[in-house]
Amino acid sequence: EYYLVMEFADNGSLRRLIDERKVKKDFFQESALIDIFKQMLLGLQAVHKSALHRDIKPENMLFVGDTLKLSDFGLAKQIDQATRTRTYKGWGTYIYMAPESWSLGKMTPATDIYSLGIVMYEAVTLQLPFSSADIKELEDLHKYGDRPRARAVNPQISLKLESIIYKMILQS
Repeated sequence: EYYLVMEFADNGSLRRLIDERKVKKDFFQESALIDIFKQMLLGLQAVHKSALHRDIKPENMLFVGDTLKLSDFGLAKQIDQATRTRTYKGWGTYIYMAPESWSLGKMTPATDIYSLGIVMYEAVTLQLPFSSADIKELEDLHKYGDRPRARAVNPQISLKLESIIYKMILQS
C-alpha cells in the first residue's frame, strides 16, 4: 500500500483570504501583500530549481500559520531537455494560464511567473484582470488583450508594486 502524508494547512488558502476581502470590499494593506508575494516568489524559486508548477492559482497557495506554501503539483513537469519542448499534457486553470499554455507551446519558468502575476493582480485588486464565460474570448484576452493597470482599481498601492505585477503579466 502507498500513503501520502502532507502538512496540514491550518489557515486555509489564499483563495479564502481573497474571497473574504471581496465580500467586505476591503483591499489588503500593501505591507501584507508584499509579505504574501515575497513568500509566493520564494516558493516558486524553490520549485523552479527542478520543475515547472503549471497550475499557479490562489487555491494552490495554502497557509500553515502565517507561512504560505505552494501545493498541488499534479500538472508539474521536471525541467530538463525532454520536457521543455511541446510535451504539455493537461491544462491549468484557464483564468490563470499564460499565453503559451493556450497554444500548448514551450513551457518555461516565465509560464509560472505569468500565472503568479495574475494571482498577484487579483490579490491587489480583488478582481481578475481578464474575465469571460467564453473560453475562446478568455484565451484571446490572455494572448492579445491590453494588460490592465492594478492602480486603476486600487489606487492605494504603490507605482512600484503595480509595475512589478504589470511586468509579470506581459506575455511570457
